[in-house]
Amino acid sequence: MRKSTNSELEDEIINRIQFIQDSANPKYWKAGIFPNFRFNNYWFYHRKDNSIFYTASIVYILQEISPKLSENNQEIARNIIKKAIINYPDYQNKDGLQTYNFYPTKPTKHFANGLIFRHFKHFQLPDDADDTSLIYLTNNSNATEVSWLQNKLSAHANKPSKSITAISEENDNLIAYSTWFGKNMPIEFDVIVHTNILLALLTFKVDLNANSLASWEYIKKSIISLEFKSKPFKVTHNYANSIVIVYHVVRLLSKFKLPDNELVLKIIQSYLWEQYSKRNLNSIEMAMVISSLSKLNVNIELSEFDKRIFKKAKKYSFFLAGMLSAFHNKIVQKVAPFRFFHIRWQCEAHSLAIYLEALTSVKK
Repeated sequence: MRKSTNSELEDEIINRIQFIQDSANPKYWKAGIFPNFRFNNYWFYHRKDNSIFYTASIVYILQEISPKLSENNQEIARNIIKKAIINYPDYQNKDGLQTYNFYPTKPTKHFANGLIFRHFKHFQLPDDADDTSLIYLTNNSNATEVSWLQNKLSAHANKPSKSITAISEENDNLIAYSTWFGKNMPIEFDVIVHTNILLALLTFKVDLNANSLASWEYIKKSIISLEFKSKPFKVTHNYANSIVIVYHVVRLLSKFKLPDNELVLKIIQSYLWEQYSKRNLNSIEMAMVISSLSKLNVNIELSEFDKRIFKKAKKYSFFLAGMLSAFHNKIVQKVAPFRFFHIRWQCEAHSLAIYLEALTSVKK
């Protein structure tokens, strides 16, 4: 197979992303939403999903890499972004607050196209810090709005006296942010959610409060202890992947300096080189390694980029829902990391956006 040039692949990938957005079946996805799917192969479960996470994530990547695209592809990216963000209000808090949900809220459309979960209020998700942070980052927010968000996050952060918790015992007294805004939801720490929160706060020059600094402490601890490698599910129930963790931490630290970040970056760079040298990663994860190294000002050769990505992008799963994650029980937590108990999500366009990010990171 003839290898495509970087420029040719750039054109093909962004056109494919645009095509995926424009050709989405309106029966399942509103115009501008990128098709994504939830699945569990052990359960023979596969459903079309209407979440906002992948759409907002694609918008963030395109906004970041747009200056590196050709003029024509910048215009395509602008059109993709415009059609995507018009959907954000559908995911806003049902009472009008400036927080956002994984699923549409008015009315709720949680676990759409399913047979069971969508019929029960028990499975209706509260607003979450991950989607909220991504939407703030991509939707022309301002410092006043983001300051409000930090206060809102603090109201739902961990407290030493909190009785409902899904965090490990060694972190019980860490006043870091929780993934969830819901009043009755367990406190849950997630290193990737924390990076997205801090990225949003720092992007809009908000002074970090004690809860924000505690969240950075959790990120730092997860890296320095090497738990991001040995226990990725423990430090991020919603991603559970060491490369995805590092990809997000680099995204934060390549823009902003935080206490002791030099040691964190040293560990991360060593890990990235280790992964890059293996050469046996799937294409999407190799792309994350390459773009992360590039953000750390390391020059990488990209001889492997070719059209096989268009097949592989359809199969990659970036994040998950651990169905047992919320239960703070030692026996349950032992089995919670097993894939049998996970619902995973796929989005071809998001995988292609990650690949495009890596491609532009080494563009000569």
